[in-house]
Formats: sequence, structure tokens, C-alpha cells
Amino acid sequence: MLPAGLCAQQYSARQLAALIEEVTALRDEVNRLRMDVEDLRAENARLEEKLGNRKQAPNGAAEIAALRVEINNKLEAQRREIAASVDKRLAEVVANTNAALKEMRDQVNKALAGVGAGAPVKPSTPLKEPKDLPAKGIQYKVKSGDTLSKIAREQRSKIAWILYVNPGLDANRLPLGKEIVIPQAD
Repeated sequence: MLPAGLCAQQYSARQLAALIEEVTALRDEVNRLRMDVEDLRAENARLEEKLGNRKQAPNGAAEIAALRVEINNKLEAQRREIAASVDKRLAEVVANTNAALKEMRDQVNKALAGVGAGAPVKPSTPLKEPKDLPAKGIQYKVKSGDTLSKIAREQRSKIAWILYVNPGLDANRLPLGKEIVIPQAD
């Protein structure tokens, strides 16, 4: 059941918050992959140094050069694989973001089409009670730098839960000092 006063913008804000979480997860994955590449580069340098310090027979230089080529080829293949994976995931996020933005635009246009001058906007999509909504929660005072996704993550909660139990809460503009209820997983 939708709490009174909830409108299409708040429903769209939930979708946007979910997309922001997805982009954050993608950034974390890209950073992890960057660290993996740096680790591989360091390992390559260590191996090259180790090979360079070895005393080889006269044909050892050719073996070292062949090993360097092999290592560099493997590193390049891994870099291409990582880049392709990131590009694919990024394309998915862009497509999801564009679809959500189109849906939000359509909802706002639909809501505005039926509104006369000065007429109140009614919620277009009621919030359903989340099936997994916990029975208990805590009071939380909004601090500077807080976002709904950050609060949900730190307090073992979900954005949908917080929006449902705090009718009228704008996920994009959390008022500093406001006390909100944060449902917490059992």
C-alpha cells in the first residue's frame, strides 16, 4: 500500500538510486581490475629482473628475450580481456540508465499532461510494501555526506525499505539532521 503523498518523482528516485548503486559497483570492479593489472605488471617486472640477474650461457639472452615476449603477450591478452569485460558491463549500465531515464521522463510527462494550473500532482505509482521488510529498525540522524545508498549499506538495510517506511523522503535530497527510520535485516 502506498503511503499518502508519494509521487512519481519519488518512485523514479528509487530507480535512480538503484542505478547509482550499480554504477558504484561497476566502479569498484574497474578499480579491482586496475589493481590486478598493476599486480601483473609488478610480477612481470620482478620476473624480468630475476631473469636479468641470472647468469646464462651464451644462448641465454635469446631465452630471456623469448620469455619477455611471452610474458608481455600474456599481459596484453589479459588487459584486452579485462577491457572487454569492463566495456560490456559499462554498456549494460548505460543501457539500463537510459531505459530508466526514459521511463522517468515518460512518467513525468504523463503526470504533467493531466495536471491543470495549480492542481496537485497525485502519486502515479504506489509503493508496494517490500516482501522482505524487516520488523525492526533504528532511528538515524542524517549527516553531511550521507546518501541513501551509503546509509543502507552501512546500516545493513535496503533503499526500498528506507523509502517505504519514510513516506515523502526524497532520496536525492536528504535533509541534514532529519531523523529517519532505518529497517535492519534480522
